[in-house]
Amino acid sequence: MFNLSIVPNTYVTLNCDFWNQPKDFDFNTVQNLPGLAFSTRIDQKFLLKKNKQFKEIAVYLQAGYKSKGYIPESQFLGNNLLLNSGVSFSGL
Repeated sequence: MFNLSIVPNTYVTLNCDFWNQPKDFDFNTVQNLPGLAFSTRIDQKFLLKKNKQFKEIAVYLQAGYKSKGYIPESQFLGNNLLLNSGVSFSGL
């Protein structure tokens, strides 16, 4: 994972995952399949000065690709494009 601040309160994160998992998810086999996933995420953070529960809120957009296999970020087992967006909160 690599983080880069491009302008104040805007961050770009580059992520790459490699894995080697059993063929056909059969954990009794010696045949393995390698996998790869990579993604880029852009976060825009906003400071909340008057809020007592959270000190900042961030809106993010993430795009990437994964090869065949399982990773927690995707419910699909085949080759797949990844698109995610969301909001995150940071406490005190």
